[in-house]
Amino acid sequence: MVIVLIILIIILFNLLLIKNEYMTNKKKWLNYRLGDIIAGHCYKKSYERHYFNSIGKLYPNSIAAIYNEKTNNLKNNRFNNLDILDKIVRDKTTKNNIPGIDNIVIHLRIGDSLVGYKNGKFIYNKRKRFKSGTYAIKLESFENLIDYIKKNVKNNNKKIVLVYGAHKKNEKLNDIYINEIKKILNKKNITFVERLTGDPDDDFIYMVNSKYFIKSNGMYSNLISKIVKKNGGMVVDTNNF
Repeated sequence: MVIVLIILIIILFNLLLIKNEYMTNKKKWLNYRLGDIIAGHCYKKSYERHYFNSIGKLYPNSIAAIYNEKTNNLKNNRFNNLDILDKIVRDKTTKNNIPGIDNIVIHLRIGDSLVGYKNGKFIYNKRKRFKSGTYAIKLESFENLIDYIKKNVKNNNKKIVLVYGAHKKNEKLNDIYINEIKKILNKKNITFVERLTGDPDDDFIYMVNSKYFIKSNGMYSNLISKIVKKNGGMVVDTNNF
């Protein structure tokens, strides 16, 4: 009996480690900033130019590396080139990273978007250029968003897929935030699953292929929403909640 208990504890411990690793992306993907590469933010800042030019070596065969290679000689439209980005995604798409037709895909930005948690409330990383003022979806906004989905998405088979992963470690706050999101979904009697891959490229491909996408703030989520719209999908901007 004692041996069985020890084995169960070891299994649970390993599962927790896997969850935390995937919540912060796999080790090889740490500091991978796909959105900033595509938008050219790293290129435009001289102190980040080395990172931009090293993407091919740091993350070989990644979406960012292939994008840089294909746009390197373009004089115009080098950055935010949705046609080239979309073609790269199509080439990398498999049957395993396409959401179900009834799936409502929600991107949750965690990691550096969460600064602290005090008196039962989150302190968010703020940016004035976002209407909500934050990178992450505020919990109160998320609750309003779920009410909107229940009222406006007429599909009895709808299922929410939560997609998240951070390029910087912040496990404690990530865990609290995701648990609060789950509490809201359970309270609203919404069916949901979590997509934990630890691979930002695979998650990007999956979300781009969604028919109904709910975005967070930041370049990564913005790019996804643009391609979803480009391909005829529906995008809900959480800034409106």
